[in-house]
Amino acid sequence: MAHARTVVTVEVTDTTLHVFDHDGHRLRTLPRTTTKEVTRFKAYGTKNRTTG
Repeated sequence: MAHARTVVTVEVTDTTLHVFDHDGHRLRTLPRTTTKEVTRFKAYGTKNRTTG
């Protein structure tokens, strides 16, 4: 949640996805789970929910 609502850049290689912040610092490296073309990468988070 530290990077919520932050625009990031994703670099796609044959085996990994590299996620960078706006300053160019690498936030995360993720392994690719398929060799298919990347068309969409979903970012998940939590929503603020109110009751009442």
